[in-house]
Amino acid sequence: MMGRTLCSVSLMVVLGLVTSGWAADDKKDSETKPAPKDYKAEFKDYVVVRNNVLGKLTKVDKEKSLKIEVALTRKMNKEYEFPMLENMEVLWKNLPVELDDKGRPKKISPKDRKKSVTGPGGLKGYPAESSDLKNGQIVQLVLRQKKTKPGAKDKSENKLSVGAVYIVAEPKS
Repeated sequence: MMGRTLCSVSLMVVLGLVTSGWAADDKKDSETKPAPKDYKAEFKDYVVVRNNVLGKLTKVDKEKSLKIEVALTRKMNKEYEFPMLENMEVLWKNLPVELDDKGRPKKISPKDRKKSVTGPGGLKGYPAESSDLKNGQIVQLVLRQKKTKPGAKDKSENKLSVGAVYIVAEPKS
């Protein structure tokens, strides 16, 4: 009887050590997540001019410029073209809707909801790629301008540029 009790206790101790090792491994995995980008350091030579330019993406010239159509009034739209900065960020304003095999939207797990980051311009979003940009999308731009020294006369090189693009909505099919 004493041998069985001793065997049971030692088995519980071994199981306790093994499961605590697994928990430690889980903590290590979560600690190796990439650190959030330091946008202040990346864009230290730039200042945010506008972070709420909302419009329909009409042309994406890869690595060069974006063209958007902005509604000025109900009946009047105007098209603007902005150059892109080298380190421009692309983010989803909301997580994109994924469809299952039957064409119904998949439910978003709580784990995926926690992936939001604070991007350039102080807006929350979800990481995306430049390849996610398509004509017809509704986008929100964060426009930046290079800082100038007081009294600088040559301001021709100081154009508004796109520092970040938030994809707000996909085009209607």
